[in-house]
Amino acid sequence: MKHLIISRELPPAPYAAGGIGTYVDNIMRLLAAEGETVHVIGQRWEGAPDRHEVRCGGRLVIHRIAPEDRPPRPLAGHARARWAEELRALRGAPFPNQWFALHAALLAERLIEEEGIDVIEGQEWEAPLYYLLLRRELGLAPARRPPCIVHLHSPSEFITRYDGQHGASAGAYAMQHMERYCIIRADAHLCPSRFLARQCEAHYGLAPNSVSVIRLPIGDLTPQVRSALTWTRGSICYVGRLEPRKGVIEWVDAAVQAAARDPNVCFDFIGADHPAGDGGLSMRAFLRQRIPPPLRPRFRFHGPQPREALPGFLARARAAVVPSRWENFPNTCIEAMGSGLPVIASRFGGMAEMVGDGETGWIADAPDQTTLAPALHEALQRCLRASPAQRQAMGEAAAAAVRTLCDNRRIVQTHIALRARVAERGAGARAETAASAPAPGVVLWVRSVHGARSALDALHAQTTPPTCLVVVGPPESAVKAEADAAGAALVALRAQSGTEAWNAGYARAARAGAAAAPGWMFLDEDDLLAPDALERLGAALAAAPDAGLVTCWSALPEGGTHVPLDPALPHLWFAPALGHATVFRATALPPGEPFAPAAGAGLERWELAVGVLALGWRGLTYPALLARRARDPLPGVLPWETLVAFRERRAALVRRHPEALARAAHLITEVFVPLDARTLPPPPPRPRGRREAWRRRAARLRRRAARWLARLQGGVAPARTLREESAP
Repeated sequence: MKHLIISRELPPAPYAAGGIGTYVDNIMRLLAAEGETVHVIGQRWEGAPDRHEVRCGGRLVIHRIAPEDRPPRPLAGHARARWAEELRALRGAPFPNQWFALHAALLAERLIEEEGIDVIEGQEWEAPLYYLLLRRELGLAPARRPPCIVHLHSPSEFITRYDGQHGASAGAYAMQHMERYCIIRADAHLCPSRFLARQCEAHYGLAPNSVSVIRLPIGDLTPQVRSALTWTRGSICYVGRLEPRKGVIEWVDAAVQAAARDPNVCFDFIGADHPAGDGGLSMRAFLRQRIPPPLRPRFRFHGPQPREALPGFLARARAAVVPSRWENFPNTCIEAMGSGLPVIASRFGGMAEMVGDGETGWIADAPDQTTLAPALHEALQRCLRASPAQRQAMGEAAAAAVRTLCDNRRIVQTHIALRARVAERGAGARAETAASAPAPGVVLWVRSVHGARSALDALHAQTTPPTCLVVVGPPESAVKAEADAAGAALVALRAQSGTEAWNAGYARAARAGAAAAPGWMFLDEDDLLAPDALERLGAALAAAPDAGLVTCWSALPEGGTHVPLDPALPHLWFAPALGHATVFRATALPPGEPFAPAAGAGLERWELAVGVLALGWRGLTYPALLARRARDPLPGVLPWETLVAFRERRAALVRRHPEALARAAHLITEVFVPLDARTLPPPPPRPRGRREAWRRRAARLRRRAARWLARLQGGVAPARTLREESAP
C-alpha cells in the first residue's frame, strides 16, 4: 500500500517535538522496512531545509513545506491569485499554525492524484487534516478519495482542561474546534491507549469500541546497565514538560515529603519549562517555591535536553516517574521501562496499561485527581522501601514487558492490517459535485448611489449570477438606474437598519416567486464579493446538505483579514464573529420575515445565524477569501452601542432557544471553569499569604463561570472591556 502521514512534528521539527514526533519517526521507518511505500509531509525550516528527501530505496519519501512556498498543486484563476493572501491571513489568525493544514491539504491532493495514495493518517493535535477533510466535504477534493485516519494522541481540549487554564483564548478555541471537526469527520480512529480511546468515544460521540487501539512501537531502545550503587542511591527521574497536566505539582509535593525523611533520595527533572499561570511565574520557579530551601539541592532541574542525552539521565536513575493528571500512552514511560527502570505512575492514562503494580513499577491508586499527591507519596514510599535487588528485578521485568507490549514487528504488522481494512472500506459518502448548482439569491441594501454602483459591479462580475437579485435603496432615479442596469428588482425604501431593508427585499423576492434559490445572501453596499463567490458558496451549500449556513474568509479595510471559525454554538453566543458574506439555506430560514423586528446595531445576520444553528443546522466556513469589506472596524472591536445591543439580543436568543443553551451548557462550563479550580493543590505557606491568594483565585473563577451563565440566561452582568466581550 501507499501511505501518507501528515504531521508538523516530523523530526527535526521547528519546536521541541514530543511523543507525536517520536511516533511518526518510528512508524514511517518501520512501514518502509516492511516494504510499504510511505510519504510524509512535515514543515521545512532552517533545521530541515530540504523540500524533498528519499530514503529506504525509494520507499520512504519526505516532503517539507514552508509558509512562503508556492501552492503545491496548480490552482486556477482567482484561487491562484488569492493563495499568498490566504496564507498570510491564516498566519495572522489567532491559531496561526493552521497554515500548515491548508498547505498540506493541497500537497496531499497532488500526491493522491500523482502517487496513488491508499490511506492517510494525521494526529488530532493541531488538526493537520482539517482542510483536507473540509475540502473533501465541500466537493473540492480530487475524485479519488483515500480514507483518512485520525490518530488520537493528545486532544488540546483535554490538555487545556487538565492544565487548569481558565478560559480558552481565541487561538486555543480555534484549534480545539478544528481538532473536533477532524475527529468527527475521520473515516477511522486510532489510539495507543484504551484509556484515551474510551474517553474520546464518550466525549466526541463516537460509536462504542470504534477506536482501534494499537500501542506505540518501542523504536530503537536498549536497556541500560546500572551499577549496584545506582540501584541503591540513584535519582528518581522525571522526563517531560513542566506543565500542570503532567502532575509535576503533585509530584514535587510528594517528593518533598519523602526528601524530608530520606536524606539520600534525589530527584531529576528533564524537560522544558512552562508558564505557571500565576503572575507570570514560570512552572520551574513555581515548583522551586514549593521546595523548602534546605532540600532544594536535591531537586535538580536540567531543562530541555537533546534526545540523545536522555539515556544518560535514565542510566543514573533507580526509578522513573510519570505522575500525570491526564495522559495518553506516554513515550516517556515506554523509554523509561525500555531502559530497564521500574516506573512510579498515576493511573490517569495508559501508564496503568503498561506498568504492573508491584511487578514493573508502582501505581499511585488515587480515585481522582484531587487525591493524586498523597497517592504519589505512597507509591514513592513503596519504591524507596524496596531493596536495590528488588528494584533491579522490577526494572528487568519492565524492560521485558514493554518490549512485548510495544514490539516493533507486531505493532507495524497490526498497523498494516488495520490500514488495509480501512482502505478497502474506503472514505465516507462522497459530497455531491455541485458544479452546476444554482447560485444563491441576493438581497442588497444600499444607502447611496456610489455604494449601489460598487456593490452591483461586484455582483455583475460573478461567474455564476445570483438566482434572484433584489436591491433595497433610497427612491432616487440614479439608484433605480443602477438596479435596472444590473437586472435587479428595486424596493424603494430609505431603510434605517438591515432588518428593515432585508425583510422588505426578501418579501419582494417571495412575491416574485423566487423559490428556485437554494439559499439567500443578505448584503449591504460595503460587502464586495470576489468574482467566484456565489459559484463557490452555492456549490458548498449543495455539497453539505446538513449545513444551514456557509460563510467565508473576508478581507477588511487597511489590510486586515477576517478568518472566522465554522459558525457553531456556543462560541457564537460569546462573540458575533460571523463573516459578512454568509449564505443561508432557504429551508433553514424562519417562515415569514427572516430577521426579528428588534434586531439591529449591525447584529442582524449574527442573530439570524444563531437562530438557524439553535434549530440544529450546522455552519461551515468556506476556506477561501471570497469577500471584501469596504468599510468596517476590525472584527470583535465593537462600539459601545453595539456591545449593549449584543448583550440584549443574546439574552433574547437564549430565552427563545433554551434547549440549545442546555445542549451547550457542559461546553460553556468546561471553557470557563478550569480543572485546577478544584484539583490544583494550594502552594505551601511560604511566602505567607500565597494559600489565601489561590483560594481567592479559585473563588474568582467560580464567580466568572456563574456570571457568564447568568448573562446567557438573563442578559445581566457587570461591565467588561471590549476585548473580553469579543473574545470567544
